[in-house]
Amino acid sequence: PRRAQATAAQMKGEHGSEMSAKPSMLLPICVLLLTLGLGAQGQVYEFPPLCNCDRDTSHSPYRLMNPVPSVGPAGTNTFCFAVYLTTCNPAFACCRGQDLGKVEFDVDGSLPCKFSLKEVSVDGIKRSFEYNTQLSVLRITNLNKSIFNAAGTRICLSLAQTGACPNLNALCKSPGTGVCKYALFNSQRNCCPVSLAGMQPPPPPPPT
Repeated sequence: PRRAQATAAQMKGEHGSEMSAKPSMLLPICVLLLTLGLGAQGQVYEFPPLCNCDRDTSHSPYRLMNPVPSVGPAGTNTFCFAVYLTTCNPAFACCRGQDLGKVEFDVDGSLPCKFSLKEVSVDGIKRSFEYNTQLSVLRITNLNKSIFNAAGTRICLSLAQTGACPNLNALCKSPGTGVCKYALFNSQRNCCPVSLAGMQPPPPPPPT
């Protein structure tokens, strides 16, 4: 851990003044820090953490629809997010022909919540994922979608019904609201628009 902290400090010292000027140099640092899980437990980072990328939602054509309950593995509550396309500002590079490489969710960083997530699937196919408790991030990589086939992609999270986090109210960092903050990255990971998606509230009762 001491060596990892020294490495992070050295990289910050070497590249901190150049990050904004040379986006291509950011990728190795962002990926390395996420892999090592550097950072004190409880420390607050801008989401997505430890990444220098364009977070502006209006610069990207990709969004996630509000999740809907779906059929998943036995004993789980499964929620599926679908990708859709929308208009964006073509003056920004992240709007122009970017692919879709991964999604990150801002989640509860506790171990009980991590163990509640039993399965992740993309378009019905079970996928590997990373649940980083130190950074409170759920990462699903290698989406490998282009602007031509990204729309309709279904990303499903299956949560143990008897787990500490059996629903999105508990899993996502917005206790009781069911709203999840997410970031959609291109494969170069210099575009990471941040937005929100959540369960639709129940309709109001009829007037009496």
